[in-house]
Amino acid sequence: MPPHVGHRGWVGLRLDRDVGRDRVADLTNDAYRMVAPKQLFAQLAP
Repeated sequence: MPPHVGHRGWVGLRLDRDVGRDRVADLTNDAYRMVAPKQLFAQLAP
């Protein structure tokens, strides 16, 4: 975890490892869904 995590948390990603584009998209999507306002969350695709 980065030492400078914001009040809602940040997504930390190690760039010196092989992380696939799909995995990054999944993690980013999951992280957003955890903090998205209900109105915006409802508009997201399942």
